[in-house]
Amino acid sequence: MNWPEPEPLFEPAEAERPYPLGALPRVIAEAVKEYQAYGQQPFSLVACSALASASLTAQGLADVARDRHLIGPISLHIAAIAVSGERKTSADRSFNKSIREWMSERRAALQPTVDNARADLLAWQAQRDGLLNKIRRTAGSTGKDTEADLARCKQRLAELESMPPHQPILPSLFHEDTNAARLAVDLAEGWPSASIWSDEAGLVIGSHGMNDDNLMGFIGLLNRLWDGNEFDRSRLTTKSAFIRGRRLTVSLMMQPIVLTRLLGAGGGASRAMGWIARTLMAWPVSTIGSRPYRDVPDMPALDVLHRRLRELLDMKLPAEGAGMVLAPPVLSLSQPAFQVWRSLHDEVEAELSRAGEFGNIPDIGAKIAENAARLAGQFHVITQGPGGTIDSVTLEGAASVAIWHLNEARRIVGAAKTPQDVADASLLLEWLLRRPENAIEPREILRVGPLALREKKCRDTAIKVLTEKHWARVVKIGNADRLVLNPKARGQGG
Repeated sequence: MNWPEPEPLFEPAEAERPYPLGALPRVIAEAVKEYQAYGQQPFSLVACSALASASLTAQGLADVARDRHLIGPISLHIAAIAVSGERKTSADRSFNKSIREWMSERRAALQPTVDNARADLLAWQAQRDGLLNKIRRTAGSTGKDTEADLARCKQRLAELESMPPHQPILPSLFHEDTNAARLAVDLAEGWPSASIWSDEAGLVIGSHGMNDDNLMGFIGLLNRLWDGNEFDRSRLTTKSAFIRGRRLTVSLMMQPIVLTRLLGAGGGASRAMGWIARTLMAWPVSTIGSRPYRDVPDMPALDVLHRRLRELLDMKLPAEGAGMVLAPPVLSLSQPAFQVWRSLHDEVEAELSRAGEFGNIPDIGAKIAENAARLAGQFHVITQGPGGTIDSVTLEGAASVAIWHLNEARRIVGAAKTPQDVADASLLLEWLLRRPENAIEPREILRVGPLALREKKCRDTAIKVLTEKHWARVVKIGNADRLVLNPKARGQGG
């Protein structure tokens, strides 16, 4: 049975605005322009890959101050909505290539140190176990010599406990197939600057195992990390973790169906809890169907960007202690830059009322000035390094990019307000994807399907939408009709 590619159940009605490529630092803009001419992805998709790479590289080197009290990380959380085949993976690999190479080389260079440290740890554990065994053997004995021997063992044990061997931390910068509990431990014990990075966000926040409670915990952790705050995850049944001095970039590409699942899960928890507001979103117009093959060109501008990213990665992180707790220096805004930032803040704030331009997304608009400051911090570190003061030109460019993403958020949220038949189809599709089999009798939906679809009219309308969009077909198998899911649907992450 031949199946066409499934079509998105919904798309933004408002046109995408031109991406402000000239607002990016030249070293990033030239690389984006050069690579896009070859890869032919939408400009905004390529720019998202470039910005995420810059964020992962720079976030551990500096924080940014909007004023004396408003100080925070420069990490970015980015989400791009696109269908399969948009070549997001290729763009990601092209822009984070130098980061992955640096990580592999650094891990290889540190491996002998890790091996020696492991040997020291095993020896330390053997000494500790030996002392504990000796204490157990003599604990029930009496006598002056025994008591003195026991005291010496306790003293030696105390000395060992106070001096465990230092275990070097290997750089692990990319996390994907994870959850809140695992991510908390990985960040608490691992490299202090990392990312959640996936070209298939269904593996991260749209997975079938991510129920509402788990999703809310995951979003809460992402929010805490975006803010740069400490997080103490104490658990009785799983490993506890204390997160301090950590920075996290998020770069996700999600299918439209995963977006609907995310926005609807937990009663809209992702937006109600503020993660959507913190995230720079993009839903570019697809270029699929207009990308003739092009020979691979030389890409000197991309090479320049990679060299710059390597230079920043080679800088020593401002981290303290064996746990590598980050304490980055703070970039301040020059007075002219502060005036630009303040004008942006006030102009957006004035449009957040119900009658304003951004009245349907006040939560997102309220965070856009902070995201502009973060972008300015990124731009400054990439071009000037992690010291000095952010100038007004840099802030103006960051503000232009932030406003572009704010308008994108308005497009995306507007598209997510889907007609009821499309919302029902999305619900049915999500339910079908959770089932192990690819075929089901339509009458079974009335019996065991989602409650909202146990009415024949709603079920039939949802099935009609799914068949029209090539997500499923109704096929006669034996004497009964079966609703058969398009096998390509599972490959689209939702």
